[in-house]
Amino acid sequence: MPTPTGRSGVWGTSTIGRLLRNEAYVGRVYFNRTESVPDPRAGHKNKQAPRPQEEWIAISVPTIVTDEVFAAAARVSQDNSKWSPRRAEPGQWLLKGLVRCGVCGVGTNCHKMRGRNGTWHRYYYCRNHDPIRAGGQDRRCPERNIRSDALDAYVFDQVRATLQRPDTLLRGEQAIAASTPTPDDELLGAELARLDRKLTAAEDERRRLTDLYQVGLVPLPELQRRAADVEHRRRSLADSRSNLAGQRRALTRDNQLQRRVAGFAQRVLGVMDHLDFNQKQTLLRLDGM
Repeated sequence: MPTPTGRSGVWGTSTIGRLLRNEAYVGRVYFNRTESVPDPRAGHKNKQAPRPQEEWIAISVPTIVTDEVFAAAARVSQDNSKWSPRRAEPGQWLLKGLVRCGVCGVGTNCHKMRGRNGTWHRYYYCRNHDPIRAGGQDRRCPERNIRSDALDAYVFDQVRATLQRPDTLLRGEQAIAASTPTPDDELLGAELARLDRKLTAAEDERRRLTDLYQVGLVPLPELQRRAADVEHRRRSLADSRSNLAGQRRALTRDNQLQRRVAGFAQRVLGVMDHLDFNQKQTLLRLDGM
């Protein structure tokens, strides 16, 4: 289909990215999101200020992107902003974004320095080495920089050794589970929370429609049409939540963990020595380093 400028066949990545993160394409557009308030700046009368979200009025529009795709795009966007390789040297700093200072508890940055003999050395260094960021010279981090190549090699060797003993992983998880309440599956919990928020939003929308009708801003036929649409969405969400809650109760964390750890270890061990740099980074992040 043609682009907004009339060209055919070429849609930019940034355009599609904005489309997948715009709620209007999921079927939700909001009215009454801002209000006009006095502007304290000289020469300005008013400015637009955001209203509380409970005062927004939802307007139903045709759905183009599904909720699942919208949620997946939001997760990918967050991961891309966190793990973006831009301004990083390819093939270096395997643990970029994962190393934290043991003294300060803050993240580390990647830094490259030239040695006396002209060779380059790469380090992870605590962000609190900067006294301004640390909040004063007396709070500056005293730890030395960490050689990135040595730490990268050490950590990945430990991951390889651990994956060769999946029973150790299971025993460790069981020891932690014995001292804390066993949670349900994390993904199902996140999906249930998302459905709960949507159900609450549907209830708020129905309440706002009633308020608008009572003050005469919405005629009765329009109220009935929009109320029926809200009720249809609410029932669909309630059914989805009920089904998901049943799945959550059916899955126990111990059984799921055992299948996941054993299968993951077997798959990775077969290709461990053939992984490229990006695949190693992915493995470390899945491993929770």
